[in-house]
Amino acid sequence: MTDLLRVRDLRVSYASRRGAPVQAVRGVDLTVAPGEVVALVGESGSGKTSIGRAVLGLHRRGTTVTGSITLDGRELVGLPERRRAGVYGTAVTVVPQDPLAALNPLHPVVRQVSEVLRVHGLARGAAARDLAIDALRLAGLDDAEHLADRLPHELSGGQRQRVLIAMAVVGGPRLIVADEPTSALDVTVQRRILDHLDALVRRSGTSMLLITHDLAVAADRADRVVVLADGAVLEEGPARTVLTAPTTPGARALVAAVPGPSSIPLVAPVDGAPLLTATGLRHVYPGRRGTPDTVAVDGLDLHLPAGGTLGVVGESGSGKTSTARILLGLLRPDAGTVTLHGPDARPGDRAFTRRVQPVFQDPYSSLDPAHPVGVSILEPWRARRSGGRRAARARLGEVLDQVRLPAAIAARRPHELSGGQLQRVAIARALSIRPDLLICDEPVSSLDVTVQAQILDLLADLHREGLAYLFVSHDLAVVREICARVLVMHRGRVVEQGETVRVFDAPEHPYTRELVAAVPGRAVAQPSSRTPPTTSARSQAVEAAR
Repeated sequence: MTDLLRVRDLRVSYASRRGAPVQAVRGVDLTVAPGEVVALVGESGSGKTSIGRAVLGLHRRGTTVTGSITLDGRELVGLPERRRAGVYGTAVTVVPQDPLAALNPLHPVVRQVSEVLRVHGLARGAAARDLAIDALRLAGLDDAEHLADRLPHELSGGQRQRVLIAMAVVGGPRLIVADEPTSALDVTVQRRILDHLDALVRRSGTSMLLITHDLAVAADRADRVVVLADGAVLEEGPARTVLTAPTTPGARALVAAVPGPSSIPLVAPVDGAPLLTATGLRHVYPGRRGTPDTVAVDGLDLHLPAGGTLGVVGESGSGKTSTARILLGLLRPDAGTVTLHGPDARPGDRAFTRRVQPVFQDPYSSLDPAHPVGVSILEPWRARRSGGRRAARARLGEVLDQVRLPAAIAARRPHELSGGQLQRVAIARALSIRPDLLICDEPVSSLDVTVQAQILDLLADLHREGLAYLFVSHDLAVVREICARVLVMHRGRVVEQGETVRVFDAPEHPYTRELVAAVPGRAVAQPSSRTPPTTSARSQAVEAAR
């Protein structure tokens, strides 16, 4: 079979103000056959996105691309500007990661889909609109005729992602480059989006280059996998073979770090004195412009013992983040009470904030970019006048050691750190005043699998030292590893709760069963059994592979 896409000795470098160019891709070879799905996987900085941008012809100023990229035998590297419109947007299209950034907030979505047809001379007027609505329907957008004239902000995240898929397929492309198309979506929405992409690819014979850091998604959806590290190919082959029996140390490290649907929790259940109790919580967001009110939390009861771990899961709109904000005192409930025991305290009290600290999803936005991270780490500590400079330096050293960061990192600015280092800094900041409880809202959702594994192992170790945490996440595989108990929310209500293994292995509520069934990665190799260790077996595997 003749390859549709052929990449040979591809090299991509970016100009640097500090010296020599940065080599992002180093001599990569790969192929994609007609109707085939090939996944590029690897950590941040591995070169997978740079390869995708090179295939799409999206080069920033100062980028140098050499080698060969052919589509149906047509060379794309160095393609003259006048011939690009005949390839990009028609033969090759993209499904980007962030639909809000990719869509025009001022135009209805149907206009943005039909614009692809108009720009490339494929259709105009009413015909373009009809074809655009057909594409929206084909992409799985329910009630496409009704939603077509809405603006992007009036749609959910899953609906916006379907609009991007419609834009990618409306022109009948030969190749779709999907760059992290579902990384920010809930598992059930993710499954529906990927199901639609699969159906479109299989039905039309379109090929897909899937760029993802989620090996579970790659295992479920790709025919072949190319594992990248430091701009080069580590390993490639059939997805099931590579992701269940990797042969190179780098690929083994990635697979070892993947939390799977049958993983054994890293923490054990705790049956201690009560620490945090919530009773009858309810919060309603008022409607605007005649729209109905939204009940975010409806009659929620919650119990967390001292030193315990509790996961809160559910789709977007289930009320889990609103619950976390109420527990932190950032949102006042319309009804119900939150009590922190021993001694009792209420959200917003000084005693409460000393004992309960947050860890947010995006650590960069919660740190001051103008100051070294050491200043940010000690901000809660200084706010309580806990001691002088000598005591501050000592405490800073203690918490940096606790989160396994070198002391020298305290002098760096946030932009000089990696995502994993930033999340460790955020945890160190929360630990600076010795809290009893961390409330973590999606703290690893944007991290690569190996970095995610390191943060989860850190949280497990902190738990074994007596720290309790409440872990809010849409990633059930992660929650299974890091939480002994779980609470499942749907439309503001708790539909099921109990020990994590029991709830996920034998869910009783239909909604829980739907969530569990949507978790990707059943094809990825996972340990069949292990007990909660002092240092996780996964971390040992990652370190051994390196």
